[in-house]
Amino acid sequence: MSVHLNDLIKKQLRVNGPCRLMFINTGAVRDEADRLAAATGRDAYRIIDASLKKLKREGVIVFDSKKGWSLT
Repeated sequence: MSVHLNDLIKKQLRVNGPCRLMFINTGAVRDEADRLAAATGRDAYRIIDASLKKLKREGVIVFDSKKGWSLT
């Protein structure tokens, strides 16, 4: 996974607060995921999802069914 993508996700959550995947999957995050998708052949959505899971495992973000993803 791209460290740059993880940083973009954290920045987006810091600026926008808790949000769902459809709001994370925009702007610079989507551009970086598309770049990685072109380089690896994986789907951009799956790349973002894997980054979210990695950040969750590391304890950087949490998911709430009412609010969505947020920084801890």
